[in-house]
This record gives sequence, structure tokens and C-alpha cells, in this order.
Amino acid sequence: MLALALAGERLFSVDDSEIERGGVSYTLDTVREYHARIPQAELFWIIGGDQLARLERWRAIEELARQVTFLVLARPGYELSAPKIPGLFWERVNAPLMEESSTSIRERLKKGQPVEDLLPESVEAFIKEKGLYT
Repeated sequence: MLALALAGERLFSVDDSEIERGGVSYTLDTVREYHARIPQAELFWIIGGDQLARLERWRAIEELARQVTFLVLARPGYELSAPKIPGLFWERVNAPLMEESSTSIRERLKKGQPVEDLLPESVEAFIKEKGLYT
């Protein structure tokens, strides 16, 4: 679906290494793989403000916090407040607030509610074709 959403965008690419790796995949696994491939790279992980307060629940968060800078997009109804995690560094990204989350979009799809303003046409068509989230 991400490849469909980014079709025609020259500045983006899709990395399917988590899928190719198979099994359960944690953020830290992916970060370790990126560091192995490109040791000198500075890594950033983009999350919504709703996830910032939940970071302490992430697997091996202290190690992950030492390896990435979290870029945080504000979410309506969530205060940008991070738990005390050694090594955690995060920055707020100034962007328009998004009312919808991926969870709420999936819920809308389950209920048969419209999503045309929330997803590219190609992604919506794929979801309908595959019968996802029904």
C-alpha cells in the first residue's frame, strides 16, 4: 500500500526489509539493520504524538533511544510529553494537525464510511479489492 501511495514520488522509496526478514519485527531490529548497512547514518524515527507518551512500552526502548532521534508530529488531544528514558532525544515537527490516525481510518473502513479524503485512490482501491479491514 505504501508503494501505491508513493507512486510517482521521486524523493521517496519503500524499504521492504521488515517483510523480507519475516517473523515478528521490532523497530530496534530495523534500526540495527540500517546501522549495519549504513554505519555513519544519523537515523530519525517519525511517530505521532499519541505514541510519544507510550515509548516506554516499546521493546528495548533505551537502546533504541540511543540510536535514533524521534521526530514527533502533534496529534489532536495528545500533549507532547515524553517519559523519562535515558538517551531519549525527540523533536517536534511543525506540520498541520491530523485528526485521523491509521486506527481511525481502519475503523472507518470497517464501518463502510468514506475515506476518499484520507487515502490515495489507489490505496483505497487496493483495500477494497483485497477485502481488508472488513
